Amino acid sequence: MYTNSDSKPRNKSVHKKIRSSPPHATSKILSTGQRIHVMNASEFDDLRRKLRMQTASRRYRKRKKVSFKSDSVIEANIEEARQQRAQILELQAELTRLKEIEAQTKQYQQRSIESLEKELKMHNDEVTDLSKKIQDAAKEEQECLQFAS
Repeated sequence: MYTNSDSKPRNKSVHKKIRSSPPHATSKILSTGQRIHVMNASEFDDLRRKLRMQTASRRYRKRKKVSFKSDSVIEANIEEARQQRAQILELQAELTRLKEIEAQTKQYQQRSIESLEKELKMHNDEVTDLSKKIQDAAKEEQECLQFAS
């Protein structure tokens, strides 16, 4: 747009539009001294079409930006849920193991001293027997090595 005091256009794009407008385009000078361009019907339709396109483009970019953010948020939530499920499974396994230990402890606490002493003697006998077998096997191995050399 031009004013009487200005010799240059205020906005270059407006200046270019005025120059590129058809020869039958008109301009008016207002009572304030401002010179304005009066659009014909085709120019006005073009302007409305461009405005609709800009609005649609903005909406599309905004929707695309929001959908991208929501996709990354959804992926983060899915990953967090997976980690929580894995942690729950680990905790359930640990709980099961602890319950088994508790049951064994209660079982030992309910048994009589005689029964526990009998079981201890049985385990000691088994350890002694296995120790003898290991010693015998070691002696036999040494004899084989001496015989071979």
